[in-house]
Amino acid sequence: MHGGLVRRPSAAALWAATAALLATPAGCARGLEGRHCFPNHTCFEGLSCLSERCVVVAPDTGPRTSADRGRADADGAESRRPKRDGGAPTDPSIPWRSRSGHGLAAFKGKLWLGGGYVGGSADNDWWTSADGRTWTMVTAGRRWSPRGGFELVEHAGKLWLLGGMAYDGTSDVWSSADGADWADAAAEAHWSPRYGHGAASFKGRLWVAGGFEFTPDRPREERPHVLGDVWSSADGKTWKLETDKPGWSARGSVAMVVFHDRLWLIGGMDGARARLDEVWSSADGKTWTKVDAGDHFGPREGHAAVVAGDAIWVLCGSRNDSHEWDDAWTSTDGTHWKKVTDLGAGWYPRKYFGAAALDRRVIIAGGWSLGLSWSNGVWMSPPPK
Repeated sequence: MHGGLVRRPSAAALWAATAALLATPAGCARGLEGRHCFPNHTCFEGLSCLSERCVVVAPDTGPRTSADRGRADADGAESRRPKRDGGAPTDPSIPWRSRSGHGLAAFKGKLWLGGGYVGGSADNDWWTSADGRTWTMVTAGRRWSPRGGFELVEHAGKLWLLGGMAYDGTSDVWSSADGADWADAAAEAHWSPRYGHGAASFKGRLWVAGGFEFTPDRPREERPHVLGDVWSSADGKTWKLETDKPGWSARGSVAMVVFHDRLWLIGGMDGARARLDEVWSSADGKTWTKVDAGDHFGPREGHAAVVAGDAIWVLCGSRNDSHEWDDAWTSTDGTHWKKVTDLGAGWYPRKYFGAAALDRRVIIAGGWSLGLSWSNGVWMSPPPK
């Protein structure tokens, strides 16, 4: 499963389109300039994140509602999408708009994608695809409120959405039996509102670990508040605090997967904004052990981890405020890691993207990259040999 990940061939350069963003101030953004960016490198609507501060940019002029969007990206997003030479496309025209902090999951043989930060605002649009190439907007059914930084987990035959943030953190839990129609399992779970947390289905229970708490009007000198607790639930409604002293330090923007009958917590960012390269595992969610991972993927947050075949994949993310990774690593035991070297010439750095595994293939979609802005590109690893 170490084949190259591929993307569409490039055309014109992105920089002219990027420069167009630095234009007239948006009225709704006045008075908010200079505040800390959200930890996912976004800001209030009408503002963009530069050197971890919110700055004024031109307002997004694209369709403002999910119902209006349809295939609007066919014209506009192509100029905004990062372009590089090489690679092959997974799809010549992706209909959903460029975004970061969204969710991507494999459920009932399909990919499901939506939400996140689109044009500076949180959204709750929802798309599905059988192959990552052809996408259909889901318009029917009840849905959760606009947000980003949430987690999607398959558990007990349903797809679950946990937490996230629009302008404040949330602690609600939603579930869907078909991927389209959603039910509110818990308006407020017992764990505190958060985003950038880890979540998984493990030993018949849902699990939530770590994350960020966020207050929009916090003083500039304050760092994001990070969490170091672990919760579980059998039904998504009643939650139990398993531990608030897991051994690993409080952190957000983590990745959590289940592999070889253990929970794995990978990377993240602590309260001082230091990126972490740690790998922790647990057989019960209560007692955690730090894994000596040797020569591995390095410190990062905003990354993703997925299990495909018999390996954990760790993908991309941010090394610091001015550098994103453009790499992928795999491990068959969580201890020994191998860098994937044949990603394709068009692969570029990103963070806060969606990642999933479908039919033993790794799929990543969208994300954000310093200097390249948001993306709606979809990448897919080749079929397993």
